[in-house]
Amino acid sequence: MEKRYRVRGVLEIGDMVRITLEPCEIVKEKTGMMELLSNPTGMMDRMKMDAILTQQPDILTIPKSEWEINKWTIDSVIVVEIKPE
Repeated sequence: MEKRYRVRGVLEIGDMVRITLEPCEIVKEKTGMMELLSNPTGMMDRMKMDAILTQQPDILTIPKSEWEINKWTIDSVIVVEIKPE
């Protein structure tokens, strides 16, 4: 599985680098007034999920030597691949 992220923060901790990530969607779905009126609980659930994800962002910790190869900065877009071993 591959997922796109936008870098929101970079913190060096000794010989490790902690990268704060935000999901990066190519196209965001538009929320209209009709959707709000027709499905208010779904809209509330989406707002709750967005609030939780904003307060607890995805964080990736990698060795500093790995980070120095690409030196990602804020607003860089990266692709994270997750696969079984």
